Amino acid sequence: MTPLRRRMLEELQRRNYSPATTRGYILAVKQIAEYFGKSPEELGAEEIRRFQLYLLNEKKLAPGTVETRMAALRFLYKKTLKRRDLVYDGILPMMT
Repeated sequence: MTPLRRRMLEELQRRNYSPATTRGYILAVKQIAEYFGKSPEELGAEEIRRFQLYLLNEKKLAPGTVETRMAALRFLYKKTLKRRDLVYDGILPMMT
């Protein structure tokens, strides 16, 4: 288990997230890491935007599913990594 995954799991547990939500959030982080071939710690707003479009346009996921993935990434960047360089409300939520 990577240190980043361990930190995120600890943050999810600390906040009493359900096992199903925890699995989904970890999956979303794994997917973005695999898509770009690097740690999510190295990614920025543009990569997150591109990943969101990939999920919608290429993977053809339902908007609700994509929103769940984006919630996972908001949690990762805001709560786990404490990144303040991203505008969370401007780049991650979807308008449907």
